[in-house]
Amino acid sequence: MMNFKAVVVSLVLTVAGGGCYQGIEGDLIDEITEMREQQANALKWNGLRWNHLKWNGLKWNGLKWNGLKWNGLKWNGLKWNGLRWNGLKWNTSEVDGSQVVVKRKVSGKWQSFGGEELIGMEIDITADVTDEQGNASTAEFIIRADDIYTDSIYDDIFYYQLSISRKGSDLWEPLCEDGDAAIPMRNYWDETTGDRIDDKDFVTFACTSGVLAHCAQWGYRPWAEAEQCDEGKKGKKKKCRDISLADHHQACTRMARADYCGDGVAWTVAGTPIDIYDALDPQLEASETDWPVEAVWKPNGAYCLNDIRQQGWKAEGKYPKCKGSKAKVVANCGTLKDDRALVASKFEPLNQ
Repeated sequence: MMNFKAVVVSLVLTVAGGGCYQGIEGDLIDEITEMREQQANALKWNGLRWNHLKWNGLKWNGLKWNGLKWNGLKWNGLKWNGLRWNGLKWNTSEVDGSQVVVKRKVSGKWQSFGGEELIGMEIDITADVTDEQGNASTAEFIIRADDIYTDSIYDDIFYYQLSISRKGSDLWEPLCEDGDAAIPMRNYWDETTGDRIDDKDFVTFACTSGVLAHCAQWGYRPWAEAEQCDEGKKGKKKKCRDISLADHHQACTRMARADYCGDGVAWTVAGTPIDIYDALDPQLEASETDWPVEAVWKPNGAYCLNDIRQQGWKAEGKYPKCKGSKAKVVANCGTLKDDRALVASKFEPLNQ
Protein backbone atom coordinates (compact mmCIF):
# COMPACT_ATOMS: atom_id res chain seq x y z
CA MET A 1 0.00 0.00 0.00
CA MET A 2 1.34 3.42 -0.79
CA ASN A 3 0.66 7.09 -0.31
CA PHE A 4 0.85 9.45 -3.25
CA LYS A 5 3.01 12.43 -2.39
CA ALA A 6 2.01 16.00 -3.15
CA VAL A 7 4.75 16.57 -5.70
CA VAL A 8 5.02 17.89 -9.22
CA VAL A 9 3.95 15.13 -11.54
CA SER A 10 6.53 13.18 -13.47
CA LEU A 11 5.08 11.70 -16.64
CA VAL A 12 6.52 9.33 -19.19
CA LEU A 13 5.59 11.02 -22.46
CA THR A 14 6.14 10.28 -26.13
CA VAL A 15 4.66 11.82 -29.24
CA ALA A 16 4.84 8.73 -31.44
CA GLY A 17 1.55 7.58 -32.96
CA GLY A 18 -0.17 4.65 -31.25
CA GLY A 19 1.27 1.30 -32.29
CA CYS A 20 4.48 2.58 -33.96
CA TYR A 21 7.42 1.44 -31.86
CA GLN A 22 11.07 2.33 -31.65
CA GLY A 23 13.52 -0.17 -33.07
CA ILE A 24 11.69 -1.19 -36.25
CA GLU A 25 13.32 0.59 -39.15
CA GLY A 26 13.15 1.10 -42.87
CA ASP A 27 10.93 -1.07 -45.02
CA LEU A 28 9.59 -2.92 -41.99
CA ILE A 29 8.04 0.28 -40.62
CA ASP A 30 6.33 0.90 -43.97
CA GLU A 31 5.10 -2.68 -44.10
CA ILE A 32 3.69 -2.57 -40.58
CA THR A 33 1.99 0.77 -41.30
CA GLU A 34 0.44 -0.61 -44.50
CA MET A 35 -0.74 -3.80 -42.80
CA ARG A 36 -2.18 -1.84 -39.87
CA GLU A 37 -4.11 0.35 -42.29
CA GLN A 38 -5.46 -2.75 -43.96
CA GLN A 39 -6.49 -4.11 -40.57
CA ALA A 40 -8.25 -0.84 -39.75
CA ASN A 41 -10.30 -1.14 -42.92
CA ALA A 42 -11.18 -4.72 -42.04
CA LEU A 43 -12.31 -3.63 -38.60
CA LYS A 44 -14.84 -1.27 -40.08
CA TRP A 45 -16.25 -4.02 -42.27
CA ASN A 46 -16.51 -6.48 -39.41
CA GLY A 47 -17.69 -4.06 -36.79
CA LEU A 48 -15.43 -5.72 -34.21
CA ARG A 49 -12.92 -4.27 -31.79
CA TRP A 50 -10.00 -6.62 -32.29
CA ASN A 51 -7.71 -5.04 -29.77
CA HIS A 52 -9.57 -6.29 -26.73
CA LEU A 53 -11.87 -9.00 -28.03
CA LYS A 54 -11.62 -12.53 -26.68
CA TRP A 55 -13.33 -14.72 -29.23
CA ASN A 56 -13.50 -18.49 -29.56
CA GLY A 57 -10.66 -18.92 -27.10
CA LEU A 58 -8.19 -16.97 -29.24
CA LYS A 59 -6.57 -13.64 -28.51
CA TRP A 60 -6.67 -10.94 -31.15
CA ASN A 61 -3.70 -8.72 -30.48
CA GLY A 62 -3.00 -5.07 -31.01
CA LEU A 63 0.39 -3.38 -30.92
CA LYS A 64 -0.38 -0.55 -28.54
CA TRP A 65 1.10 -0.47 -25.09
CA ASN A 66 -1.52 1.67 -23.54
CA GLY A 67 -3.77 3.57 -25.94
CA LEU A 68 -3.86 6.42 -23.46
CA LYS A 69 -3.56 9.59 -25.45
CA TRP A 70 -4.73 13.16 -25.10
CA ASN A 71 -3.86 16.30 -27.03
CA GLY A 72 -1.15 14.51 -29.00
CA LEU A 73 0.66 13.24 -25.90
CA LYS A 74 0.85 9.65 -24.68
CA TRP A 75 1.00 9.09 -20.93
CA ASN A 76 2.38 6.03 -19.18
CA GLY A 77 2.90 6.29 -15.46
CA LEU A 78 2.06 9.33 -13.36
CA LYS A 79 1.95 10.76 -9.88
CA TRP A 80 -0.81 12.99 -8.65
CA ASN A 81 -1.00 15.96 -6.29
CA GLY A 82 -4.18 14.96 -4.54
CA LEU A 83 -7.62 13.56 -5.15
CA ARG A 84 -10.94 15.36 -4.71
CA TRP A 85 -14.11 13.40 -4.01
CA ASN A 86 -17.36 14.08 -2.20
CA GLY A 87 -16.41 17.70 -1.64
CA LEU A 88 -13.10 16.88 0.10
CA LYS A 89 -9.48 16.79 -0.99
CA TRP A 90 -7.83 13.47 -0.13
CA ASN A 91 -4.04 13.37 0.08
CA THR A 92 -4.07 9.79 1.38
CA SER A 93 -4.83 7.77 -1.74
CA GLU A 94 -3.47 4.57 -3.24
CA VAL A 95 -4.07 1.86 -5.79
CA ASP A 96 -5.07 -1.44 -4.21
CA GLY A 97 -4.99 -4.07 -6.96
CA SER A 98 -6.68 -2.14 -9.75
CA GLN A 99 -8.94 0.09 -7.70
CA VAL A 100 -8.23 3.57 -6.41
CA VAL A 101 -8.77 3.81 -2.64
CA VAL A 102 -8.92 6.93 -0.47
CA LYS A 103 -8.62 7.03 3.30
CA ARG A 104 -9.30 9.49 6.07
CA LYS A 105 -9.26 9.43 9.85
CA VAL A 106 -12.58 10.09 11.59
CA SER A 107 -12.75 10.10 15.40
CA GLY A 108 -9.42 8.31 15.54
CA LYS A 109 -10.45 5.55 13.13
CA TRP A 110 -9.48 5.15 9.48
CA GLN A 111 -12.24 5.03 6.89
CA SER A 112 -11.60 3.71 3.37
CA PHE A 113 -13.57 4.27 0.19
CA GLY A 114 -12.95 2.71 -3.21
CA GLY A 115 -14.35 1.02 -6.27
CA GLU A 116 -17.66 2.31 -7.61
CA GLU A 117 -18.00 4.61 -4.59
CA LEU A 118 -15.48 6.99 -6.16
CA ILE A 119 -17.47 7.80 -9.32
CA GLY A 120 -17.02 11.54 -9.85
CA MET A 121 -13.58 11.74 -8.21
CA GLU A 122 -11.14 14.24 -9.69
CA ILE A 123 -7.36 13.80 -9.68
CA ASP A 124 -5.16 16.90 -9.84
CA ILE A 125 -2.15 16.52 -12.12
CA THR A 126 0.76 18.91 -12.64
CA ALA A 127 2.74 17.69 -15.63
CA ASP A 128 5.97 18.58 -17.33
CA VAL A 129 4.95 18.11 -20.95
CA THR A 130 6.66 18.34 -24.31
CA ASP A 131 4.74 19.10 -27.49
CA GLU A 132 5.35 17.74 -30.99
CA GLN A 133 7.83 20.54 -31.70
CA GLY A 134 9.89 19.61 -28.65
CA ASN A 135 8.86 22.63 -26.57
CA ALA A 136 8.73 21.87 -22.85
CA SER A 137 6.25 23.44 -20.44
CA THR A 138 4.36 22.78 -17.23
CA ALA A 139 0.60 22.34 -17.31
CA GLU A 140 -2.11 21.49 -14.79
CA PHE A 141 -4.78 18.93 -15.59
CA ILE A 142 -7.75 17.30 -13.93
CA ILE A 143 -8.64 13.65 -14.56
CA ARG A 144 -12.25 12.77 -13.70
CA ALA A 145 -13.83 9.34 -13.18
CA ASP A 146 -17.15 9.47 -15.03
CA ASP A 147 -17.91 5.81 -14.35
CA ILE A 148 -16.34 2.86 -12.51
CA TYR A 149 -17.32 -0.79 -12.89
CA THR A 150 -15.89 -4.28 -12.54
CA ASP A 151 -15.02 -6.94 -15.08
CA SER A 152 -17.60 -9.64 -15.83
CA ILE A 153 -15.03 -12.43 -15.28
CA TYR A 154 -12.48 -11.10 -12.79
CA ASP A 155 -14.09 -9.06 -10.03
CA ASP A 156 -10.73 -7.57 -9.03
CA ILE A 157 -10.42 -5.74 -12.37
CA PHE A 158 -11.87 -2.25 -12.08
CA TYR A 159 -12.58 -0.20 -15.21
CA TYR A 160 -12.43 3.58 -15.00
CA GLN A 161 -14.13 5.70 -17.65
CA LEU A 162 -11.90 8.76 -17.48
CA SER A 163 -12.06 12.29 -18.83
CA ILE A 164 -9.37 14.96 -18.77
CA SER A 165 -9.38 18.74 -18.83
CA ARG A 166 -6.85 21.51 -18.43
CA LYS A 167 -7.37 23.19 -15.10
CA GLY A 168 -9.67 26.17 -15.51
CA SER A 169 -11.22 24.87 -18.72
CA ASP A 170 -14.79 23.62 -19.18
CA LEU A 171 -13.76 21.32 -22.04
CA TRP A 172 -13.56 17.63 -21.13
CA GLU A 173 -12.30 14.92 -23.42
CA PRO A 174 -11.87 11.15 -23.00
CA LEU A 175 -8.46 10.27 -21.59
CA CYS A 176 -8.16 7.03 -23.57
CA GLU A 177 -8.28 6.76 -27.35
CA ASP A 178 -11.77 6.12 -28.72
CA GLY A 179 -13.26 6.70 -25.27
CA ASP A 180 -12.02 3.33 -23.95
CA ALA A 181 -11.99 2.61 -20.24
CA ALA A 182 -8.74 2.22 -18.28
CA ILE A 183 -7.46 -0.19 -15.64
CA PRO A 184 -5.27 1.45 -12.96
CA MET A 185 -1.97 -0.39 -12.32
CA ARG A 186 0.97 0.39 -10.09
CA ASN A 187 4.37 1.05 -11.69
CA TYR A 188 4.97 2.07 -15.31
CA TRP A 189 6.40 0.64 -18.53
CA ASP A 190 9.13 1.94 -20.78
CA GLU A 191 7.45 2.32 -24.16
CA THR A 192 10.73 1.88 -26.04
CA THR A 193 12.06 -1.27 -24.35
CA GLY A 194 8.82 -2.67 -22.95
CA ASP A 195 10.41 -3.07 -19.51
CA ARG A 196 8.26 -2.73 -16.41
CA ILE A 197 9.72 -0.09 -14.09
CA ASP A 198 8.91 -0.99 -10.50
CA ASP A 199 8.17 2.32 -8.79
CA LYS A 200 5.05 2.10 -6.68
CA ASP A 201 4.76 5.87 -6.45
CA PHE A 202 3.63 5.74 -10.09
CA VAL A 203 0.29 4.68 -11.53
CA THR A 204 -0.43 3.70 -15.12
CA PHE A 205 -3.98 3.97 -16.41
CA ALA A 206 -3.88 1.04 -18.85
CA CYS A 207 -6.47 1.66 -21.56
CA THR A 208 -8.33 -1.36 -22.88
CA SER A 209 -6.95 -0.90 -26.41
CA GLY A 210 -3.43 -1.76 -25.21
CA VAL A 211 -1.58 -4.92 -24.22
CA LEU A 212 -1.15 -3.86 -20.59
CA ALA A 213 -4.91 -4.12 -20.19
CA HIS A 214 -5.28 -7.10 -22.56
CA CYS A 215 -3.01 -9.27 -20.42
CA ALA A 216 -4.88 -8.38 -17.25
CA GLN A 217 -8.17 -9.20 -18.98
CA TRP A 218 -6.77 -12.59 -20.02
CA GLY A 219 -6.26 -13.35 -16.32
CA TYR A 220 -2.64 -12.29 -15.80
CA ARG A 221 -3.44 -9.48 -13.37
CA PRO A 222 -0.10 -8.13 -12.07
CA TRP A 223 -1.49 -7.48 -8.58
CA ALA A 224 -3.00 -10.99 -8.19
CA GLU A 225 -1.68 -14.42 -7.24
CA ALA A 226 -2.24 -17.92 -8.63
CA GLU A 227 -1.20 -21.43 -7.75
CA GLN A 228 1.71 -23.14 -9.45
CA CYS A 229 2.49 -26.81 -8.86
CA ASP A 230 5.54 -28.95 -9.44
CA GLU A 231 4.89 -32.38 -10.89
CA GLY A 232 5.18 -34.88 -8.08
CA LYS A 233 7.23 -38.02 -8.53
CA LYS A 234 5.39 -41.31 -8.80
CA GLY A 235 3.55 -42.06 -5.58
CA LYS A 236 4.12 -38.58 -4.16
CA LYS A 237 1.86 -35.57 -4.01
CA LYS A 238 2.70 -32.58 -6.15
CA LYS A 239 3.97 -29.50 -4.37
CA CYS A 240 2.00 -26.30 -4.93
CA ARG A 241 2.63 -22.69 -3.97
CA ASP A 242 1.02 -19.32 -4.51
CA ILE A 243 2.99 -17.00 -6.79
CA SER A 244 2.57 -13.41 -7.92
CA LEU A 245 1.26 -12.93 -11.46
CA ALA A 246 3.35 -9.80 -12.03
CA ASP A 247 5.91 -11.68 -14.12
CA HIS A 248 3.18 -13.59 -15.98
CA HIS A 249 1.68 -10.23 -16.91
CA GLN A 250 5.04 -8.92 -18.11
CA ALA A 251 5.71 -12.11 -20.11
CA CYS A 252 2.24 -11.75 -21.61
CA THR A 253 2.98 -8.22 -22.84
CA ARG A 254 6.04 -9.59 -24.68
CA MET A 255 3.92 -12.38 -26.14
CA ALA A 256 1.03 -10.14 -27.21
CA ARG A 257 3.39 -7.92 -29.21
CA ALA A 258 5.64 -10.77 -30.40
CA ASP A 259 8.56 -9.01 -28.69
CA TYR A 260 10.85 -12.01 -29.13
CA CYS A 261 14.08 -10.28 -28.16
CA GLY A 262 12.59 -8.41 -25.21
CA ASP A 263 13.81 -5.10 -26.63
CA GLY A 264 10.43 -3.49 -27.34
CA VAL A 265 10.35 -4.38 -31.05
CA ALA A 266 6.97 -5.79 -32.09
CA TRP A 267 7.09 -8.59 -34.67
CA THR A 268 3.37 -8.70 -35.34
CA VAL A 269 0.48 -6.58 -36.60
CA ALA A 270 -2.89 -5.74 -35.10
CA GLY A 271 -5.53 -8.40 -35.61
CA THR A 272 -3.19 -11.41 -35.61
CA PRO A 273 -4.69 -14.31 -33.62
CA ILE A 274 -2.66 -16.45 -31.24
CA ASP A 275 -3.58 -19.38 -29.01
CA ILE A 276 -2.05 -19.07 -25.54
CA TYR A 277 -1.58 -21.31 -22.52
CA ASP A 278 0.20 -21.44 -19.18
CA ALA A 279 1.31 -23.95 -16.54
CA LEU A 280 -0.70 -22.58 -13.61
CA ASP A 281 -2.97 -24.88 -11.59
CA PRO A 282 -5.69 -24.41 -12.61
CA GLN A 283 -4.68 -22.83 -15.91
CA LEU A 284 -5.82 -19.29 -16.58
CA GLU A 285 -5.50 -19.99 -20.32
CA ALA A 286 -5.44 -23.41 -21.99
CA SER A 287 -4.59 -24.25 -25.59
CA GLU A 288 -7.62 -24.74 -27.84
CA THR A 289 -6.04 -25.46 -31.23
CA ASP A 290 -3.60 -27.84 -32.94
CA TRP A 291 -1.64 -24.90 -34.33
CA PRO A 292 2.17 -25.05 -34.26
CA VAL A 293 4.04 -23.63 -31.28
CA GLU A 294 5.40 -20.13 -31.73
CA ALA A 295 7.39 -19.53 -28.52
CA VAL A 296 7.44 -19.72 -24.75
CA TRP A 297 7.81 -16.48 -22.89
CA LYS A 298 9.56 -14.97 -19.91
CA PRO A 299 9.30 -11.36 -18.68
CA ASN A 300 12.34 -10.37 -20.78
CA GLY A 301 11.14 -11.91 -24.06
CA ALA A 302 10.96 -15.35 -25.66
CA TYR A 303 12.94 -18.04 -23.86
CA CYS A 304 12.81 -20.14 -27.02
CA LEU A 305 11.37 -19.53 -30.48
CA ASN A 306 10.02 -22.31 -32.66
CA ASP A 307 8.78 -20.06 -35.48
CA ILE A 308 7.39 -16.54 -35.92
CA ARG A 309 3.67 -15.90 -36.32
CA GLN A 310 4.14 -13.58 -39.31
CA GLN A 311 5.01 -16.26 -41.85
CA GLY A 312 4.84 -13.77 -44.72
CA TRP A 313 7.73 -11.83 -43.20
CA LYS A 314 9.72 -15.03 -42.79
CA ALA A 315 9.25 -15.80 -46.50
CA GLU A 316 10.77 -12.37 -47.24
CA GLY A 317 13.80 -13.09 -45.07
CA LYS A 318 12.66 -10.99 -42.10
CA TYR A 319 13.36 -12.86 -38.88
CA PRO A 320 14.40 -11.65 -35.42
CA LYS A 321 18.05 -11.93 -34.44
CA CYS A 322 18.25 -11.72 -30.67
CA LYS A 323 21.39 -11.17 -28.64
CA GLY A 324 22.38 -13.50 -25.85
CA SER A 325 20.22 -16.46 -24.87
CA LYS A 326 16.84 -15.03 -25.87
CA ALA A 327 14.62 -16.72 -28.44
CA LYS A 328 17.02 -19.61 -28.84
CA VAL A 329 16.35 -22.94 -30.52
CA VAL A 330 15.68 -25.78 -28.05
CA ALA A 331 14.01 -29.16 -28.19
CA ASN A 332 10.32 -29.25 -27.25
CA CYS A 333 10.06 -25.47 -27.21
CA GLY A 334 6.35 -25.57 -26.38
CA THR A 335 6.75 -27.19 -22.99
CA LEU A 336 6.49 -25.17 -19.79
CA LYS A 337 7.82 -27.93 -17.55
CA ASP A 338 10.63 -27.34 -15.04
CA ASP A 339 9.84 -23.60 -14.90
CA ARG A 340 11.27 -23.15 -18.40
CA ALA A 341 8.99 -20.14 -18.97
CA LEU A 342 5.66 -18.71 -17.83
CA VAL A 343 3.33 -18.57 -20.85
CA ALA A 344 3.37 -20.05 -24.33
CA SER A 345 1.81 -19.21 -27.68
CA LYS A 346 0.77 -20.93 -30.90
CA PHE A 347 0.23 -19.25 -34.27
CA GLU A 348 -2.23 -19.82 -37.09
CA PRO A 349 -0.60 -21.56 -40.10
CA LEU A 350 -0.97 -19.93 -43.51
CA ASN A 351 -2.98 -22.87 -44.85
CA GLN A 352 -5.76 -22.52 -42.28
